[in-house]
Amino acid sequence: MGVLLAASACTVASATAQAAGAGRRCTKVAFEFKAPGQLASEAVLAGANQVAAAYGFCSPSYRAPPTAVDAMEQVAAIKADVKAGDKVVLLSADDPFLPGPALRAAMKAGVKVVTFGSGADVPGARDFFVQDVAYNTLAQVVVNAVVEAEGPQAELGVMTMTPDALPQVSWLGAVQSYAETHHLTVKTVEWLPFASPLTSVEDMVRTYPGLRAVLALDEAAIAGAAQAVTDLHRAGKLAVFGIGDPAPLRRFFANGSLRALFGWDEVAEGELLICLAKLAYEGEVHPGGAFSCHHGPEGSWAVTAKDNPGTGATRGTVIFSQPLEFTPENYKSYGF
Repeated sequence: MGVLLAASACTVASATAQAAGAGRRCTKVAFEFKAPGQLASEAVLAGANQVAAAYGFCSPSYRAPPTAVDAMEQVAAIKADVKAGDKVVLLSADDPFLPGPALRAAMKAGVKVVTFGSGADVPGARDFFVQDVAYNTLAQVVVNAVVEAEGPQAELGVMTMTPDALPQVSWLGAVQSYAETHHLTVKTVEWLPFASPLTSVEDMVRTYPGLRAVLALDEAAIAGAAQAVTDLHRAGKLAVFGIGDPAPLRRFFANGSLRALFGWDEVAEGELLICLAKLAYEGEVHPGGAFSCHHGPEGSWAVTAKDNPGTGATRGTVIFSQPLEFTPENYKSYGF
């Protein structure tokens, strides 16, 4: 499933496709990513492009620069999308609050807003939010995997480079709650931002000599923890589990320091986003309802009518999928 594309190449390809389709009627739709140029973003865009024409959309535009986006750049991009005549904006927000006024202005102008992924649930400033996986479900499968691999007496350390990001806060809370409720002997230790992953892992091992597993909640923490395990020659003794995509971390699967990752199919999520964008644009989906897609992923999805503390879903949320497990046996099958 090869999706390795430069962000600038996507922009050119998108512009070329729209120019080629200028002679036919299609609805304009725009993506704005929190982290453009990454394999995950490109996979979502690839999935969207696969089904866009089938839903009557032009090839999705992508105006964000090929480097890291900040919140103010996203605000400018949203305003540019509205000015360009895009009817749906799909946003993975860099900040959960700063884009709010621009999104509300877009909605007032008749633009549908679908947010997705990290930090994207902007209260009152979107029509729908696609949550990748229910936070409690993801926590359960990760904790269960640690217990299955290391036993019910295992001590689990938790690391994140972005402790204030909404998914990390929600995942950590769900992991702690599930561990305490269902596996009382699993000790969860939160390790906040660190200057040196190696030093942090060494400190964790020194403080908790019975530590058998580390759960890393973002890509930087996964890479840091796995590299530290490698440098300490503790592969096979200290297992790293993570929440993330496999392609950027293949070397750690290969050397045995990374036991498993949990995530979702980024390409299929891109297809779902286009399906939902079409239904939102035509007014055929509402909170409290459900929908299925004629193209892309099979199945049906519910739209939450009210906040659900268990799953972390707020009103208008669509939970995309069950967790997908990436292991040393299957990670090569995925290109994101």
